[in-house]
Amino acid sequence: MAKIVKKPKPITATMKDIAGRVFRHENAVLIIVLGALIGGLGVITKGLTIAPGYIRTEINDYIFKGDPERLKAVESAHAMNRIGEPIEIATVALFLASDVSSYMTGSTVVVDGGFLWQSSLRAFQKL
Repeated sequence: MAKIVKKPKPITATMKDIAGRVFRHENAVLIIVLGALIGGLGVITKGLTIAPGYIRTEINDYIFKGDPERLKAVESAHAMNRIGEPIEIATVALFLASDVSSYMTGSTVVVDGGFLWQSSLRAFQKL
């Protein structure tokens, strides 16, 4: 017999709430697995992940604070010539947690301001 599973409650938090919960523990440098609870607002079981690039967080601000040359080097390694903001990851998380992404499963969304693309391009140019 098939088991009836309740549909998760819709997410009703603001972007600021999501961003605060996603980045509370400076986990922006890790792949965020959306198979877990997002701030206790609903359960997602679609196996969707986010692969963030450098994000402006307290820990990254601390790392780059005394080394503006290092920050400039990291920013120039991105196609967008900057590091990301927490809200830019939060909006992707909100999209993945919403019904708009209902047909997506087992996917990783890269949100890195073109860091991987830029790195690949440089490697290809060296060939």
